[in-house]
Amino acid sequence: MEVTFGVVTFNSEKTIIETLESIRIQVEQHGKKHNNYLVISDDCSNDQTVQFISLWTNKYEQIFEEVRIIQTQKNSGLCANYAQLMQNIKTELFIPLAGDDLISSGDIYHDLSSLHENEIRVHLTLEFCKETVYNKPEDMKRQLYYSKYKHTNRKDIVLLETLSPYSSVEICLFKKHYSDACMEYIKNYRNFEDDTSFYYVLKNNQDVTFRFVMTPIVLYRREEKSLTKMVDTTSQIAFLDDLYRFRKETFKREKNIFVKILLGLMLWENFLIKHRFDASKCLARKITKIIEQRNDKIIKKSEELSEYLTLYNEMIERESGHLKKIQTCAQDFLKTMNVLD
Repeated sequence: MEVTFGVVTFNSEKTIIETLESIRIQVEQHGKKHNNYLVISDDCSNDQTVQFISLWTNKYEQIFEEVRIIQTQKNSGLCANYAQLMQNIKTELFIPLAGDDLISSGDIYHDLSSLHENEIRVHLTLEFCKETVYNKPEDMKRQLYYSKYKHTNRKDIVLLETLSPYSSVEICLFKKHYSDACMEYIKNYRNFEDDTSFYYVLKNNQDVTFRFVMTPIVLYRREEKSLTKMVDTTSQIAFLDDLYRFRKETFKREKNIFVKILLGLMLWENFLIKHRFDASKCLARKITKIIEQRNDKIIKKSEELSEYLTLYNEMIERESGHLKKIQTCAQDFLKTMNVLD
């Protein structure tokens, strides 16, 4: 099996070694019999990101068939950097990462080996902040609800376009779906690559099917400051601008009247958020809440919930230990290289 780990970076000196160490642990524990590739695309970082990457790859390049480091001449934004990364990935099976995300402890090769050609597999999203691994209860229940049903594009694109943008950012699919045209499309945005690329894939591949699974592949880093805290930074403002433009475009293109109404309501919500108005009482949120409450009642009645909660708690404990191991390995590497503050 050939698998590429693709990483996008920008000023990631504080986290990139943890990301790379998580890849190394995965390869050494589960991937020695497979052909592994590493592609890193850096968006003109002005810190020590590239130097740290070079130090790490010089030490561990032997665990990969090929290591490729790409550097842009000027900062072009996350979407353009992501497109450049994808266009340099040559294997059909791949795992994309930001320069602060981590590969989880599970055997990703086992997961990828059963991925069907026209399948989009949506994995459970686990997040971490500092030393704590967690998942939002509503996200976990939503994932469990979706995992109980067989999904097809024609049925579920309506649902996925209108609820919790496309259900999850953690998806696995074949590289062929990320065409050059798809990458050119996402370049219309700056910091909003997940939903835009997924939207393009869905709209242009009507034969894909969905499978929702209750295991993670990536641990997503979440900082204490976030968009919801209303902290105005350049990247956050750019993200809100992208989100509003994306909603506006999907609204214009949608032909299904029911979906168009929901998208219109969500567009209004995004407009309020973009301009820093209170969006808590928007009709779009009320409709979403009603649907989520209905799904929640179905899940609570399911015997699978209590069974899964036990497995979930074990998974959180396992991934917490894995996180600690990654952080320790990263610290040890930096000490060895004499670059730790």
